[in-house]
Amino acid sequence: TIYRPVSAARMRQQEPDLLNLEPKTRSDTVATSIKSTILAFHIAHNPQSPNAKDQMSRRHPDYPRLKQSAPTIYRYETWDQLWLEFKRQHAGIATQIVNTNQINECPMALRTYAPWNMVKGKDSSCLCVNCEGTNAIKRGSKAALKLLLPARIADAIAPTSINGENEDESDAENDRLDRIAAEKLSRIYDVLNQVSKYDMCVKCLPCLESRKLEDAKENCMNGSCGVCGFDKMWKHGVRARIFKYNYDSITSSFVGTINKSSKLATEMWFETVEWRDYEYKVKPTLATHARQVVQQAAEARPPDQEDLDYEPHDCSTARNLVLVTKRGTMVDFLDHF
Repeated sequence: TIYRPVSAARMRQQEPDLLNLEPKTRSDTVATSIKSTILAFHIAHNPQSPNAKDQMSRRHPDYPRLKQSAPTIYRYETWDQLWLEFKRQHAGIATQIVNTNQINECPMALRTYAPWNMVKGKDSSCLCVNCEGTNAIKRGSKAALKLLLPARIADAIAPTSINGENEDESDAENDRLDRIAAEKLSRIYDVLNQVSKYDMCVKCLPCLESRKLEDAKENCMNGSCGVCGFDKMWKHGVRARIFKYNYDSITSSFVGTINKSSKLATEMWFETVEWRDYEYKVKPTLATHARQVVQQAAEARPPDQEDLDYEPHDCSTARNLVLVTKRGTMVDFLDHF
């Protein structure tokens, strides 16, 4: 028998047994039940767009020639915040998908198996005057935040006497009212410091426990609640403390004067603040100009006997929405807000 030398030998891979093939499970495989739990969590926790035309489309995963559409889901929280909420609701599943090296950071499974139609939420609006006006007026909140620093508020209500010595009952009552007003002023600072309109509305509703506007009570939304609302913090809170209102018989109205007994009544409220807002203005057109000429001519000539009841007026309904810059004191800004 003649054998080939060892140097000429060739190695071949052994063919697998296809009849008894059992593929190994990957270490990063996630169970189907966990995937469905993650999907249900995102759908229940993140709001869906109420606009029927606000939809997202993609190629169908099973039929590539077709398109799949679904309403847009907006994510207004960070992934780490969603991960903390997921751990609170599903502690058992969280221990299976958590990254042991980074426990507090969101694992990749929570992002991978999120709904495909979920996007990062932005500061959008329904294009109404209130929503667009809120976006514009927020531009003046930076100057207001510089004046309403928590440190300045704390210094303003700091007690002047040591351990309450030489303090009568009236001073104690004024200090108590100043502390209540300062607490509401801190809440106003938090409202102005929010990035989105949604968070600003949530901060104005202390009764809201779930931090979702769709769970708010009806009396909190329509203003009948005694706690919720921006007017409870400013108009019926801080403003009523820093000003005293006396009835003026000449003008038949209440006139506000600075309340000298309040420590919060400082010159800060008369600082100039600029903000922007939308206003309706009459749109200048050729038709309105012609009507103005006719109106001026009719007013110049004496009226005929048949036209004694005629009063020329401008009946134009053409209006133009204009973004204007407004300037006023801190009080004017918060009143407008």
